[in-house]
Amino acid sequence: MESNNEDKLKYLPLVLGILGVFLGLVEGLNCPVLFGWENIITEMVISVVGGLAAVILYWKTDETLVSGIQFMVTGILMFALIQNMATYGLILFVLTGLITIFLGGNFSVSDKRLIGIPAGTFILLIIILLIAGFASSMYEDNLSNEISISNLNAQCEDSFGYYNSNVTYDLNVNTSMDYIQADVIYYDQDGKIISTDTPWSQYNINPGVYKIKSTYFDTFKPVKAEISLKNDYDSNESFYTQNVTFTQTQASI
Repeated sequence: MESNNEDKLKYLPLVLGILGVFLGLVEGLNCPVLFGWENIITEMVISVVGGLAAVILYWKTDETLVSGIQFMVTGILMFALIQNMATYGLILFVLTGLITIFLGGNFSVSDKRLIGIPAGTFILLIIILLIAGFASSMYEDNLSNEISISNLNAQCEDSFGYYNSNVTYDLNVNTSMDYIQADVIYYDQDGKIISTDTPWSQYNINPGVYKIKSTYFDTFKPVKAEISLKNDYDSNESFYTQNVTFTQTQASI
């Protein structure tokens, strides 16, 4: 009876590992676009390649330490890519790794070459991110050609020590986009940032003209503003920028 129970327990890492692969795919598919497509797709690739590599290692070899480490590495990389959206995948893979190691009871590595598999998973991650970064750069270069700004106007009124300012423009979008965030950064005469405003952001954008207005009211005088467009909520990189100088006026009494 004990032998049968032990045999059944040997299948537990296999079942948990395969569940981890499916969970990684589900978490990636349910991840908001604001995490970035390259991170989401990479997380899904790592969950499949890393998870199945760990399953095959466990099933085909006696290297339970290496396969256990591979399970844990896979979960950690998934979490690093999409953070809390992969929390359950991280927990499941780390738990599977610990169960694999302690069920096997083998805390040594017979075939040292197999250590290269967890290391290879890290290398695969780096390669995918490099390719994704290059593709993203090309995409953003092309994207900037599909965006233009017209009817740009920047007014600053001195209201007796307070500066009432606004920046208005038409955003012309020539292609469908997943997301755009429009920021306006206000600068004083020394080039110092005195305020940042996000007057508009939207998902699932269709081609068309969008009217944007940003307002500013404070005691610091703005001299110029920078319009900054992003296609990723979680990024500091802009794919389009344009500067404008304020027309200064004095409030009437």
